[in-house]
Amino acid sequence: REHFLRWEFLGSDDDDTTTPVPTLAPGVIVARRSYGMSTTSCTTDDGVLKCWGANTHNEITLEHTDDVESPVVVDRVKNRNMKFVGVGPNHICAVEDIGTVYCWGRN
Repeated sequence: REHFLRWEFLGSDDDDTTTPVPTLAPGVIVARRSYGMSTTSCTTDDGVLKCWGANTHNEITLEHTDDVESPVVVDRVKNRNMKFVGVGPNHICAVEDIGTVYCWGRN
């Protein structure tokens, strides 16, 4: 078990370069984690899927397309026991404990 790291991306308006800076997000125990180009996801030891980072293609939430700075529970699979997660460039796929696969984001 481990506490997960939250990646913050630093850069300036005139520079497209970003540098990941890990900071500890206390209180969450991670079972699995996955990093995409700008989005990070993890499943907690109790099966909750949390994500943060870029949300350009609704990878994290359907409510908006703004970046998400802190880990949030993914509503699409809320109340399901998620065991694995994989993050692509603009999408996320997760596997429930009974084997059902869910994917969302940019097609």
